[in-house]
Amino acid sequence: MNTEAAGQAYHRLTAYRHDRHWIIPADDERVLSNFLPLDDSRYPDEFKTYPDGLPRTALPADLSRPATGRSIDLVGLSRLLYLSTGVVRYRERDGGRPTHFRAAPSAGNRHPVELYVCACGIDGLGDGVWHYGPRDHTLVRIAPAPECAGPAIVLTGVPWRTCWKYAERGYRHVWWDAGTVVAQLYALAADHGHQVHVRLGFVDHEVARLVGADHEHELPLAVVNLAHQGPSPLATADAAVGDLGPTPVTFPLVAHTHGAGTFHTPADVERWSEPWAASSSEPLPVSVEDVILRRGSTRRFDQRAVPLDTLRATLRGFGRVPAWDAGAWPLTSHVVVHAVDGLSPGLYRWHDGPELVEDGDLRARARVLCGSEELAYDCAFLVLHSARVVDALARRGERGYRALQFAAGLASGGLYLSAFAHGLGCTGLAVTDTTVPTLLRPPADGLLAAAVGIPAYRSRRGGSRPGSPTRLRTD
Repeated sequence: MNTEAAGQAYHRLTAYRHDRHWIIPADDERVLSNFLPLDDSRYPDEFKTYPDGLPRTALPADLSRPATGRSIDLVGLSRLLYLSTGVVRYRERDGGRPTHFRAAPSAGNRHPVELYVCACGIDGLGDGVWHYGPRDHTLVRIAPAPECAGPAIVLTGVPWRTCWKYAERGYRHVWWDAGTVVAQLYALAADHGHQVHVRLGFVDHEVARLVGADHEHELPLAVVNLAHQGPSPLATADAAVGDLGPTPVTFPLVAHTHGAGTFHTPADVERWSEPWAASSSEPLPVSVEDVILRRGSTRRFDQRAVPLDTLRATLRGFGRVPAWDAGAWPLTSHVVVHAVDGLSPGLYRWHDGPELVEDGDLRARARVLCGSEELAYDCAFLVLHSARVVDALARRGERGYRALQFAAGLASGGLYLSAFAHGLGCTGLAVTDTTVPTLLRPPADGLLAAAVGIPAYRSRRGGSRPGSPTRLRTD
């Protein structure tokens, strides 16, 4: 009898293999074999929209850092939203759709995450459930005030936006992007004295009702309580239904994997939830908003060495994680060192410092590990997050798979901020799943990697809406 868990099967069937091009689907009846990725005629809408007539609030353009310790008001909320998923610049294309660049990085610039604000006692904003529109930096009120212990932000994911490019594997990207967004929310909140509490455990259909998600094409992912540890908000009425664009493709493997981890009752949530305190945090050497607004994925590294102190300071970035309900931190992190002054090349297990696993020049193996990406060869060091998926599912059940991928995004998001704050470049990279166990001892499943180093040049990123550390341009 096949006892393979849904999350384990999904991870296996969406693996990148060294002997199969990534665009070729796995030979399994659960995988759509006739789906053509990157079909421009079916390009997904980038933004969820709502009909006219709903109450709308234009968010303040002032992004000045609020006084530490003040309760979150409309200005502070505006800062959190804009610097987590807002459109910070865009590029016009002759005869084609414009390219929007968001505050948080996203593989393929797909941005599948939607944000909703459960407003309870936010000065300057009426109580209610509000959808954040990143293109015009506005809120749309979609439901009356929920039952809540305090303000919260709900994250949902639209799998079609990433599956359009990555097919079933796009479900991984949904969680990575959600983790990256929360990493920035956490850094911004901590910057002015607030803690956030992340809930991955909740009754799925209740959170879907709260924000008007259909739980098929838009999935509830996480609830981020702002400055309180209360339960997830509850709807007091059905929310208005927004428009995700033309009917997206449904991927049965994604639906089955997500459905296997669904919680139906508060008892399910109570049994699963295991509160875990936030890690110790230290401020970045420059302002968080400045880092976010000038950040961009690095396209080339020049192979120069970085100082060991800079490596250590940068790696503390992915160690800063918020309090959450998914138990002990599930990832193991390794660093492939190519060029670090004061640390010989090799593979290191990293936990508060380096533990040598294998010495020697591993540039060529790192490149193979990341699907022949030259960035993995040229960077100063490569950070790899891994876990034993089968063990994680045995400990935490099917919902534990969500936590694994979310944690990988959270770690990657923290690393992005830290790398740029310390003058380095950073780019997230997918891993060739079948090669990771050959590098790690003991073998483990690769989740996500990031190349870090000194950029060879700064990519030119045009746009008529440049970001600013102090003001949001709305022209």
